[in-house]
Amino acid sequence: MFVAAFGLALVSACKKSKEPVPTTETCDTNPKNYNTHVKPIMTDFCTVCHKPGGAYSSLPLTTYTEVKNATENGKLLPSIKHQSSAAAMPQGGNKLSDANIAIIDCWVSKGYPEN
Repeated sequence: MFVAAFGLALVSACKKSKEPVPTTETCDTNPKNYNTHVKPIMTDFCTVCHKPGGAYSSLPLTTYTEVKNATENGKLLPSIKHQSSAAAMPQGGNKLSDANIAIIDCWVSKGYPEN
């Protein structure tokens, strides 16, 4: 009975807390790879235009190699971060979320893992 009362008190105390629970997840503790993390972002926001036959077919972003090359040559990150040195992408759309940009930054910092 004491254990149940203590557990209930503990749960109640947790529910009353208005402080956000800090997260310790970082790129080091949760690295990102292309297939699981980056490719879905490209598919959702980029490949509609950046594909063969698309409005920006000159810079396709449909494969691992294409996305890696666009990142390495300095075209992808400045565009998705809406830096003044590049055309803001997605064109005519909102900037990617900070979380999506962080995923791509993490992928780059870990050496472009594919899987």
